[in-house]
Amino acid sequence: MTSWQSSHGETASDDPDPPHPLNLSLSLGAGFRLPPSVEPVMPTSRSLLESLRKIIPPLDGSLHKGQSGRVGVIGGAQEYVPTLLISEYPELTTYSYTGAPFFAAISALRMGADLSHVICAPSAANAIKSYAPDLIVHPILHPPSSVSLPPDQVKSELSSLLSRLHVLVIGPGLGREDYMISHAKMALNLAKENAMYVVLDADALWMLGQDLGILKGYRRAVITPNLMEFKRLSEAVVRRLFSSV
Repeated sequence: MTSWQSSHGETASDDPDPPHPLNLSLSLGAGFRLPPSVEPVMPTSRSLLESLRKIIPPLDGSLHKGQSGRVGVIGGAQEYVPTLLISEYPELTTYSYTGAPFFAAISALRMGADLSHVICAPSAANAIKSYAPDLIVHPILHPPSSVSLPPDQVKSELSSLLSRLHVLVIGPGLGREDYMISHAKMALNLAKENAMYVVLDADALWMLGQDLGILKGYRRAVITPNLMEFKRLSEAVVRRLFSSV
């Protein structure tokens, strides 16, 4: 059985269920060194682990709240039930996407970010907040109605919020309703103006496929397509190339 040791001299050997080296390296931080005997059987390379260690802030009491990362997630849409279904379920006219934005935001917290914000439709806010009180929820992405915020006010609130964040994730639970796509594009433009790091996922990739120009030339963006999303994006790129010939 391989033993493991930190720079502080703590050693554990003959453990029937030893901790995974990746989890150890992330939780023990800069003081942890992987034993050479572990590397050949690990799915993650030593160089990648060393890179991760360099970007994870040390939990040594020297940082203030928020200095270890402030993340925002744009999602949590209110969707309208198709007319065909309303006739069958008259009590159900709308529903909200709450799971995906919650998981994106709580994952950021659990990976070490200090503050995680969810920017969503009002109908999704209470559910997301009930899942985890740790999350900061902003119910400002109203669908069209008599109580909707004017676009200028939404832009002002988004601008103020994004100026305090380091990273913006767009797409989990975004949906494809026109009002959410409009809000997402507004947030993306504000993030680019602030030179923020941006992650596009889920329906934000559908949005990108409809308008590839929204990320053109921006180098602080990461897209996370699955196989089908990658296929659709590739086809959109090919169509754009042929249309310009």
